[in-house]
Amino acid sequence: MTLNLAKGTMDASAKDHRMQQYQAFTAKIRLLNLQTKLETDGIVTELSQDGCFVLTKKPLPERTCVWVKLRSNNVDFDCAAQVTDSSISAGMHLEFINPAPEQKLILKHWMRLSVGTASTRTMKR
Repeated sequence: MTLNLAKGTMDASAKDHRMQQYQAFTAKIRLLNLQTKLETDGIVTELSQDGCFVLTKKPLPERTCVWVKLRSNNVDFDCAAQVTDSSISAGMHLEFINPAPEQKLILKHWMRLSVGTASTRTMKR
């Protein structure tokens, strides 16, 4: 299944990430559930080149496909993603799926900015 969306594509057979390097990061996020078309808001607390952790009152189930819009310092990042881990009390991890080249540049920029100011951790999946 491939969905062609404004700033990237979504392929359900996306790459398998066994480990992700996360950095502390704070940004608002809006999620659009691609199946139900319902929107959910949250706060990103950790970011990697491949995904993020979202604090939200309504975590979505694992494998839910979403379209994300992250906003930080008046810059938007838009991309398809999939929920890889979800906890009712904590939030959910998202894996970005095939972000467009200009969106990858935004992630790299945000990662560089957060390197000197935050701790990093690795999450094994």
